[in-house]
Parts: sequence; C-alpha cells; structure tokens
Amino acid sequence: MKFVPIKVEVDEISLSLLGWEAVNLQARLMTEHLGPHSYLNMVTAAGELRFHPDDWRDRYNATNLSMSEYLPPLVWQLRSAAHGPLMSYQTLGLGRKAKELRAPKMISESTDKWESTVRPNPDDQSIWVTAMDWDEIDGWHSRPSSRWADLPVEVLDQTTKRGIRTETRELTARIRANVDLEVSLRAQFALGSADELLAAAIDSDDYFGDLSAPIAEQEDFVVQAPDVTVCTYDEVGFLLENRTLSNYRWVTVHKGGSVPRRGPSLVAVVTAKLDDLAGAPARVVVRVTDPVA
Repeated sequence: MKFVPIKVEVDEISLSLLGWEAVNLQARLMTEHLGPHSYLNMVTAAGELRFHPDDWRDRYNATNLSMSEYLPPLVWQLRSAAHGPLMSYQTLGLGRKAKELRAPKMISESTDKWESTVRPNPDDQSIWVTAMDWDEIDGWHSRPSSRWADLPVEVLDQTTKRGIRTETRELTARIRANVDLEVSLRAQFALGSADELLAAAIDSDDYFGDLSAPIAEQEDFVVQAPDVTVCTYDEVGFLLENRTLSNYRWVTVHKGGSVPRRGPSLVAVVTAKLDDLAGAPARVVVRVTDPVA
C-alpha cells in the first residue's frame, strides 16, 4: 500500500463570502496493488476549518423567513488534469451547525474506494474545494472512477419571472463504469431588482405583505428559487426518469427592498442505476421552471 500527497485547490473567494476558511488543507492518495492490472485507490482530505460568521453577510439558509441552524456546505471534487473530473461533487463534512464551529474544527474526509487497471499518477490528480449556498447531492457523495462515458445534456430554461435567473456554470451527464448515471449541475442565481423580486413574491403563495405598499415600505419578504427537474430520455425520446430537486431555496429581500449584494449558488448531483431504468439513457434535459408551492 502506497500513500502520496496530491494537489489541493481551494476556491478561496467562495469560501470567504460564505464565512469559511480552510487552514492547511492537504490531500493524500492511497493506492493498493491487488494484482496484475488491478489497483484499489482512495483519496483523503484533512485540515482545519474555521468559520467567521461576520463574513457570512448574504445568507440563503432561510426557509420562508425561518432561519436554519446549519452552515453553508463545503463540497469537493477529485479531478484529473488529463481526464477531467473523476467524480461528481461530494460534501466535505455533513450538515455542520454554527455551534460546532465556535472553535476551529479538524476534519478528515475520504472518497469511496475505486478500482483501476493502472496505478494513478499523483501528479495528475488534485482535489478542488469550494463553498455553496445550496446543495443537493444524492447519497452525499460520488464514487470516483477512471471510466466515464459522456451523454448529451442541455438546460431548458422555461421560467417566466425575472426576479431570480439561473446561470449554469457547469453541467455534465455521465455514465460511470457502465453502472450509474450521474448528472451534475453547478449554477449561480442572478437577482433582479427589488421590484422584480416583489412582483415574483406577490405572484406566489408566500407573500403576506401589503400589496399596495411601495417597495420602500415593504417588510421582509421571500422569493423561492426556480424549480430544477432532471429528465432522462432514451434514444427514441422515451422519458426514463423525471426527478425534481427539493426546493427549500429562498431569497430574502429585507425591509425597504434591500436586495442581497450577491446571488446564491447551487450544486446538485442526481444519480440513477442503469439497471433501474426502463431503457438505456441517451440524453438528459435539465428543466428550470417557475417554482410551484
């Protein structure tokens, strides 16, 4: 069994905006030679996390004005310089509460083990760490693999409201080792004006303010982010699976029409076992629609 360090890339800006600081974060690749053309691999990341609540100024953990006690999630991804991502995103530490980070916290997190026919090159591999406002990751993790097959994938934005607009930063649909379909989405949401957000709130079932009051006299109100649905089709257009993400994602506009200075971010990973589908996946469409309460 061999242990060697690999490179760590930290998205310092995203971490800082959400109050996080990663100190001395390191990663190590473990490789065990099982036999001819057979290796078992695992990556472990370890370091110190610090949380600075005063830096977390724009908060998106409110559910219809009810604040959550959980901090924004950290996610990581194992990457290859030659082959791209070796896994979809994985949460780095599950559901941490603010009281857990009153003092710096040491962490050590590992990927699932994966097999390869050649020994991985540690100089080719790295992990990337970032912070998100919202996440939804099936099983909280993705098994790494050196065997991926890409599928055609596209975003179809069918929203009609201008208050919250979806900007896709990364979208992949891939079959892993002929076993699982994994669809990964990383998005940033652009916020409209206070009046556009108010119009979206009034059009929903979640507005309880004064319809006649101008924006400058409005109390706090919330607007739900767009719904996201992952649709998987076979080669003749038959819908194999239709998955809508849970939508506990809200933007709070504060008293007097004070809009957050930055838009929220989302990472989502939707998975399906090929054996559970009524056909072979041929393409994926991610539909973005107005929220439905």
